[in-house]
Amino acid sequence: SRADGASRQSPSAITSSGPHRAATPSTVLLLAQVAAVEDAAAADLEGGEIGSHGSGCRALAFHPSAEHVLLSAAGKELGVWDVEARASLAKTTLPAAVHAIDWARGGGGFLASCRDKAARFVDARTGTTAWSCEPHGGARAFRSVWAGGARLGGDYVLSAGGARRGGREVALLDPRKYDEPLHRALVDSQTGDLLPFWDEDSSVLWLGGKGDAMIKHFEVDVSGATSDETLHAGVPWSSASPAGPAAAICMLPKQCCDVAELEVAAFLRLTTSTVERVTFSVSRTAELKTFFNDDLFPETRARVGGLDAAAWSSGEDAAPVLEGRNSRNAPLLSERRVAAPVLHTAVVNDRLATEKQLKENDDAAMDRLSQLADMYANHNVNRSMGAKPGVDALAVDGGEVDSDEWDDSD
Repeated sequence: SRADGASRQSPSAITSSGPHRAATPSTVLLLAQVAAVEDAAAADLEGGEIGSHGSGCRALAFHPSAEHVLLSAAGKELGVWDVEARASLAKTTLPAAVHAIDWARGGGGFLASCRDKAARFVDARTGTTAWSCEPHGGARAFRSVWAGGARLGGDYVLSAGGARRGGREVALLDPRKYDEPLHRALVDSQTGDLLPFWDEDSSVLWLGGKGDAMIKHFEVDVSGATSDETLHAGVPWSSASPAGPAAAICMLPKQCCDVAELEVAAFLRLTTSTVERVTFSVSRTAELKTFFNDDLFPETRARVGGLDAAAWSSGEDAAPVLEGRNSRNAPLLSERRVAAPVLHTAVVNDRLATEKQLKENDDAAMDRLSQLADMYANHNVNRSMGAKPGVDALAVDGGEVDSDEWDDSD
């Protein structure tokens, strides 16, 4: 695989459309619609107050399948909001401050990574904590993400944080047996905070760190017997920039990846002076790129919800809506047929005739060798029979005549 070069833009040149999902340090939650214009300063912002927390809001996460449902975290307090109605759906308070949140795939609950080193799974509607554990022994902040998808074969939790003996590590947990991680894998010996991103389409965990110049990834296979087989570390891909190390990084939706160029992941990388788009692609031949590589691009999450906020609040859950990526209607790589070589009839017949003639020549040569061996035996009796048991080669008449046996009378 290879890493494409990052395209760099200054923050003032970044444009976007759709909901602006950024946490603010104020106690009031605002949602703004940013128009797709060249000058962000001239964008027409339409926003309004959704609700408030007692302290600064530090994390936001939209529901994976319910429209307009937003989760927020501020200190120890968490809230679930209906953005469209600008109303509160649920609130809860945890024993420790929360610095990262992530929805479960079904959307009934969420993971809260807390400052007391505990990862908590919280029922989003009732606010009760279903379970909690300490995935890492290190003192630095950690972040847990919900890992699922068809390729993984179930729901798991992946956490990135500090190892007990120093360095940074990744831990795999089973939410049904959360007391102790199933596997751990050391990432490196650095100390910066890790930002994990789960790619459910390919079962890959991406890791970007604050201050890092590399983006690392782990291929996850829960059927592996060892930690190395389960959490297989890939070759780190460089995301170094002249603007300096990363201050933050976020993963873009799969719809932002160029399927024709086999882009499997795209990120926005924030530095002190730029926002850069970094993409990672798989290297394949130009002939294979004419196909839709369905082994790399299964159905992915659509940008639409499966139910509205009212239905979710009443207790309904829905799996994320999926959509295909083959917008070009290109032929599938899995259905590609490799044509077998076709030989002309004359060529085949000539090859068969040659093979037959070679066999006949071999047989004739073996027959000639057999005849020569018989002739040698008939004309060299002593040599041919002397080695046989019970036969005295000296007593056998070889045809020689002594001088006193000649009759000279005639």
